[in-house]
Amino acid sequence: DDIMELVYAQTTQIIPADDFHIMLIQGETKQPIFAFFVQNADRLTESENHLLPSGKFLELEVLRQRQPIITDDYNYECQKNGILPCRDVTAWIGVPLNAGADTIGVLSLGKQDAVVGYTTEQLTLLETIADQVAGAMVKVRLLQETQQRARQLSTLNEMTRQLTSTLEIEPLLMNILKNATDIINCEAGSLLMVDEQTDELVFRVTVGPVADTLLNQRLPSGAGFVGKAVMTRTPLIANNVQDSPDWFQKTDQMTGFVTHSLLVIPLLVKEKVTGVIEVINKKDGFDFSKEDLELLSPFAGQAAVAVENVRLFTLTDQALT
Repeated sequence: DDIMELVYAQTTQIIPADDFHIMLIQGETKQPIFAFFVQNADRLTESENHLLPSGKFLELEVLRQRQPIITDDYNYECQKNGILPCRDVTAWIGVPLNAGADTIGVLSLGKQDAVVGYTTEQLTLLETIADQVAGAMVKVRLLQETQQRARQLSTLNEMTRQLTSTLEIEPLLMNILKNATDIINCEAGSLLMVDEQTDELVFRVTVGPVADTLLNQRLPSGAGFVGKAVMTRTPLIANNVQDSPDWFQKTDQMTGFVTHSLLVIPLLVKEKVTGVIEVINKKDGFDFSKEDLELLSPFAGQAAVAVENVRLFTLTDQALT
């Protein structure tokens, strides 16, 4: 954020602008957001860090083409590219943030003055600035990703240690699920156990806005993504679940909760699936990624062993009694 504030302050000293935007694409899913949004010389933080719909922003066309766009008629340029105009500017200039072979975002400026447009010299200057910005952003991202990964791994180590601190099944299951949703930063989650008599999946613990509604509800064997994960014994990621033929809609219909994306990991003990961890809707609105899966999978393995140990202890205790 400090870098973007500095870029804004210095750039607008040499290239006049009423609007100033930095668009960035996020992670392996390549989802665009405005990381810095200034309109009429005011920074609007409420417009930052939200996923951007297609067909609304000219920056997306710069991103797609990986080429700059400069115009003295912003509305006409939008219409020419099939984009709905959404800015009160006349002159507009946008350049890609190229970091080597990758385009990581777009830097754009706009002016309301209809008399004086942007020049080719200003375009060249902005491209030079964009190259410097892209390099700085890549370095900052690498540092942030390293720090975040270190925090997550530290949390995972603590979570794994906690798994051995209880021999009661319900507190253990809740501990597993809450930690799983926290580490991935999700809106909701469920931990379902396989009923050995019926092969149904039972909601044993849930977290989220409609958690109590789902508790102890059952899903038929093989139903939805959780059923698929049990049958295939492999984790899966499902983004845009509403468009998938594997989506089991009855749970959302019963609760009123809207599932957009989910990550499902089966609990495996000696190649046998005993349950499933399901985390739903990342709070930042982004899709689940391979990194999320790689982060949560080792924890799920430890969790499966902890659950099995508690089950065996309970059976032994009952036999001794």
